[in-house]
Amino acid sequence: MNAGANLATVFFVLTVVNILYIVSIIRLRLKYNERFLERIKLESKIENTIDEAAKVEYKLHKQDILERRIEAEILEKMPDAKVIRNAYVPKSDGNYLEIDLVVICTKGIFIIESKNLVGVVKGSWKDDVLRIYHPGGKDYPLPNPIHQNTAHYQYLKSILGLKGDLFRSIVVFSDLVHIDNYRDIPSYARVCKLDQLIDAMTKLSKTHNTSMEEHLVNTTYETLLPIVEKTDEKKMKHIERIKSLGNK
Repeated sequence: MNAGANLATVFFVLTVVNILYIVSIIRLRLKYNERFLERIKLESKIENTIDEAAKVEYKLHKQDILERRIEAEILEKMPDAKVIRNAYVPKSDGNYLEIDLVVICTKGIFIIESKNLVGVVKGSWKDDVLRIYHPGGKDYPLPNPIHQNTAHYQYLKSILGLKGDLFRSIVVFSDLVHIDNYRDIPSYARVCKLDQLIDAMTKLSKTHNTSMEEHLVNTTYETLLPIVEKTDEKKMKHIERIKSLGNK
């Protein structure tokens, strides 16, 4: 057997190995998606067995847990970061915007919106409204959280008086959400799951190629904290405003 034949055999073997590898990856992905959809169905069934009053409490606890998990993940991987959870940002009309988490670090100021939902998110990220699809066939609208975060960024920027390129927007979904596509996400934002959060923060910071010095991180945190700290009065005003919008 000459060298040419040997080389052809090697290429053939490598091609077969690559095909088998790709097939195994596809099978694993299909099995993962199958199990993931089973988890979504199970969670949906659990929620359907709870009465409406208990369901509200259940969802609030789930949301709180996700926010705490995000905070813990950030502080574990970025111990020097300053995190404000449930920041109530004052508006000129006397009401408040609630931001799930504000993270101030040398990579910039991250405005994080968390969504502890169950189902598949579909739609374009440039639209005002996306949709969540449940396994049982039901679906409902989801106001675009990136657009929501843009309003949050504008208010924070006006309070702090900092450059716009220091602010980054991230939407974090719970484990039981499948994101159908990542197209049309603006360059200043990221959409991810919790296990992708730190990577998303790093990539977003590199995209902007701007950073904050440590003294500015501390000064910004000390300036912002007393303005946005959660109080019962702020919480009640925010809840009343949400209820009034829901009645319109």
